[in-house]
Amino acid sequence: MCPGEQCYGDSGALYRGVVNITVSGSSCLPWNSDLLFTELTVETVHSAARRGLGEHAFCRNPDQDKLPWCYTMTERAVSWEYCDIKPCSKPDPELLMTHNSSKQESKITFPKNFSRNPTDFLRCGKGKSHPASPEALDFIGY
Repeated sequence: MCPGEQCYGDSGALYRGVVNITVSGSSCLPWNSDLLFTELTVETVHSAARRGLGEHAFCRNPDQDKLPWCYTMTERAVSWEYCDIKPCSKPDPELLMTHNSSKQESKITFPKNFSRNPTDFLRCGKGKSHPASPEALDFIGY
């Protein structure tokens, strides 16, 4: 995920954005709130940093649910709810490329079993070539 991006990929297990509002408009409780003492397991507390939990109220998916969620206070009771975050758009399997010096276009096709999401490294760079390499390729459309 790119810094500042407000979407999640796959199930959102790696989401580290700053959304803290649920689909119903409720505010999330901080993950380190005393109100969550009975909700969080010992294993969750021990792996809090790895799961993206801490002294914040941002949506996370520490238990591999279907999308990011958070705890809320509803009618004087602690509850949980999915967050109001959109899934990130998936790229087309084919990306059009152009070479800087000749502006020749070519296509790159990612295999169907390609395990890395190409947008992890394409979107953050916004398609700009590496400054140290004038012969680098620019990605078009990102």
